[in-house]
Amino acid sequence: MMRALARLLIGLVVAGAAAAAAGAQAPAPVVTLTITGDGPPAVAGADRLPGGATTFRVVDHRRAKRGRDMALVRLEPGRTLADATPILARVGEEGPPVLRGVAAIDHWLSSEPGRIVTRTVALRPGATYALVEGDAAPIALAVGDVPPHPALAPPAATVTMRDHRFSGPAVLPSSGAVRVVNRGARYHEILAIRLERGARSRTVRRQLRRGVDPEKIRRISFSSFFIPPVAPGAVNDVPAATLRQGRYVLVCLYGDRESRNRSHVTLGMERAVRVR
Repeated sequence: MMRALARLLIGLVVAGAAAAAAGAQAPAPVVTLTITGDGPPAVAGADRLPGGATTFRVVDHRRAKRGRDMALVRLEPGRTLADATPILARVGEEGPPVLRGVAAIDHWLSSEPGRIVTRTVALRPGATYALVEGDAAPIALAVGDVPPHPALAPPAATVTMRDHRFSGPAVLPSSGAVRVVNRGARYHEILAIRLERGARSRTVRRQLRRGVDPEKIRRISFSSFFIPPVAPGAVNDVPAATLRQGRYVLVCLYGDRESRNRSHVTLGMERAVRVR
């Protein structure tokens, strides 16, 4: 009888572990955004989002020179799209902080003409999001609360944005994902500026802190490792493959009313890193 009980207990433990593993490995749902012209993208797969990790697949069929950028805006509890729409129209002129108390920009989605771009983000369970692009009418995306919520894959490294500094490892990987977390009380962005041969890190950082236009700084280039301004608490993963091996300076070039429209890098928000 003891052996039978032991087998039963072992069976329950194995079954429980298998169920937990299956829940932990639940695939992220996929939302497809299809762009065929100048109008809003066609949205498919957004009717039953459980919350948690969600993959956005942006398909751009255009033959254009530039891609399109869309903000994934989370509405604050109790707010509706009707509340947010007139305020969203003011973001371009007054900046993201105008959304305070109504909505928050958590993520950005980008397209590349003739290509498919995928991005996996963590959506808050039970929240309502709006896909916002320029002056076009926002597209609402309702997120449910159906556990277990798929989790983002562990990052290869994490960079934290604060007011007004970056923290994280001095060496970043060239594979996997780099997680960027905004732990500050303000909106921040991140851009990795590559130092080319002959550039002195100390000199470039000093110029950036003094407010010199990066376009006028010699021996640097702009990588595609970039996240536009995101709200406090936002978590975004960026493919490390966007960084080639070498030396970089992470900067926040965003400025807001609180900083008197001064770029945050002039307040010290820069960090030298190396990619290996």
